[in-house]
Amino acid sequence: MDRDEQMVSEFIAGREVPEIAARYGVAEAYVDRVIEQASLKPARRSRDWSLNPLGNRLLYSVLIALVVNLATDTWFGWVVGAALLMLTSAIVTAGRNR
Repeated sequence: MDRDEQMVSEFIAGREVPEIAARYGVAEAYVDRVIEQASLKPARRSRDWSLNPLGNRLLYSVLIALVVNLATDTWFGWVVGAALLMLTSAIVTAGRNR
């Protein structure tokens, strides 16, 4: 962790700006600017791999359908994929309506 990140973490932990500035030997204006820049940075979003987004349900259904198609060498996998998409959509919808 670099010095600026340490200053921000100390500010979050509850230290005052003058304390942080004195500890690192920098001007209070610099500490204020570092804290302001840190608060402006957008938070990094991690990918949501759950069944909630429709795109994820569709992707999982297509992947399972392809695996079943390759394993059985028939069109049956597409039926399984469509049924899985409808089933997971119903489960998610029922969970949201509770």
